[in-house]
Amino acid sequence: MYRPDRYRRGGDQSSFLAQGFPAVRMTEYYENYDRTHQIVRVEDSIAYGDVISGVDIGYLAKNIKVNLASVMNLASAPAKPARARIANANDLSNSTILSWGPVSDKVGSPDADVTYEVLCRETDQSVWEVIGTYPAATSAEPMTAEFTLYTLYTQIIEIQELLAIPIDAPKDAIREAIIANLGRPEVKKTLRVFTQNVPYWFLTPWLHCKTVSEVIESSQSMMGFCPYSIHGDTICIEEQWRRYLLKNIAILTDFTYWNLAAFVQKRNPNVPDVAAKLIKPISRNSLSKQHKYWNRYFDECGSVNCIYTGNELTKENYDLDHFIPWSFCVHDQLWNLIPASGSINSSKSNNLPSLDRYLNPLAAIQHEALKVNFSNNPNDNLLEDYLIFRCSIQELVDMDERTFASTLNKEFTPMMQTASNMGFMPWIR
Repeated sequence: MYRPDRYRRGGDQSSFLAQGFPAVRMTEYYENYDRTHQIVRVEDSIAYGDVISGVDIGYLAKNIKVNLASVMNLASAPAKPARARIANANDLSNSTILSWGPVSDKVGSPDADVTYEVLCRETDQSVWEVIGTYPAATSAEPMTAEFTLYTLYTQIIEIQELLAIPIDAPKDAIREAIIANLGRPEVKKTLRVFTQNVPYWFLTPWLHCKTVSEVIESSQSMMGFCPYSIHGDTICIEEQWRRYLLKNIAILTDFTYWNLAAFVQKRNPNVPDVAAKLIKPISRNSLSKQHKYWNRYFDECGSVNCIYTGNELTKENYDLDHFIPWSFCVHDQLWNLIPASGSINSSKSNNLPSLDRYLNPLAAIQHEALKVNFSNNPNDNLLEDYLIFRCSIQELVDMDERTFASTLNKEFTPMMQTASNMGFMPWIR
């Protein structure tokens, strides 16, 4: 949660935070409002109120153990350092110098192995990122650390806009577009953040240097120890490292993608299936199973009007459209597929349909199709696609139209917003 607490609600941690103490509140984010803050009663066959019969004692015990372990881990952290400040706060600079003293004598001296992490958060991001790990100060002399935050995301978007590169362009096309435009001053300026920083700071796990000049000098004097040495605008890969990389390229590639996927997914929780976006499938999967699902719907209902065009659709003339573009979600799950006129896939392309205009018609058709298929075969594995809504299939089937549409909206809205932030364009017919 990226707020102190829920809207119009407050927890026990708030008063501690107000007094300057670090405090967290551990809670289940998905509330059942039939149970919380209700007078115990049964109304319209629905049980209201928080009663002991609604508590899973075994689950609660495990939950308490997890919370206690988390609290113990937090409590074992070192005390905060004294006099932490930005030492160059009055300077006009892209660099920030942090300074901090030793832990106060009142709480004892830190262990020699104690380190502190420096975190930053860009103004348009919700997640704090670790940008450096530094030792604790152990004397009256303060520790200092200088770092510069380069917004790689901003540079990438700027390159995309400068060269009009499609958001789903293959790597070869991106490389060719950049090489063909290296002579443009604005392109060279935007790329400079990569060439002036990435080759140098990639070597820091081996060299532990603080400046670019130190990295260059150390890479040349410790040849063979780190993967490459830097000579002007050229890097020279060491022979033993070249042999190692060639021998283990498959393992290293998989390891890199795994860690990259974990890194990106953690910082983009609303983006589905990040791993598939890093390495897209060579070919799209067949939608034959999904067509069988929708064919059962047409067998039962006969026809339906396309939510985009209003044209009548039958079992013989419909296509399946990914409501949220496949190039964003990279899957063929049923909740994102909708029967549509054949012309829609080309006109809608990779754009985002308006939720205000199309969500309710989409939800109505989706709900009817779910009812038909659940009635026909409640054990159909395809129905598991709908578990993304954190309800059982039976609960989804039993919902009224308004509640079902609201349930879809809670999932679609953040995905649409994230896709929009990534450059996908809005669309309305």
